[in-house]
Amino acid sequence: MIPFLVKYDEFVQPVYVARKIVRDPYCNGYTVKNIGNTICNINLDPLQPGEFRSMGGNFMEIYQGRIEITFGPQVTQIGNPAVNFAICTQKFYSFNSNPPEIL
Repeated sequence: MIPFLVKYDEFVQPVYVARKIVRDPYCNGYTVKNIGNTICNINLDPLQPGEFRSMGGNFMEIYQGRIEITFGPQVTQIGNPAVNFAICTQKFYSFNSNPPEIL
C-alpha cells in the first residue's frame, strides 16, 4: 500500500526576449535550455548554445527564487542572424483542492 502520492505536472514556455518567468506557486524545480545561437543568461548564469540549467527540488520542497532570462551576444558565425531562443520548463505540484499540511 502506498500511503501518500504527490501529483505533479509541468509547464513549458518558449522564451524569445528577456523576461522574468512567472513562477508557479507550487514550483518544485525548473529547467532552461538554450536552443538559440546567442548566450542565454538564467539569473545572470550564462549558458552557451545547446547547454541547459536545471534547478530541482526535493520531495515537498517549493522553489521560492526567481527565474529571469536574458540574452547576450551571438556566438555562432558572423553573418548568420542572431536567434534568441530558450525553453523554460517548470515542474509543479498539482492538487485537486488545497495542498496537504505537512508537519
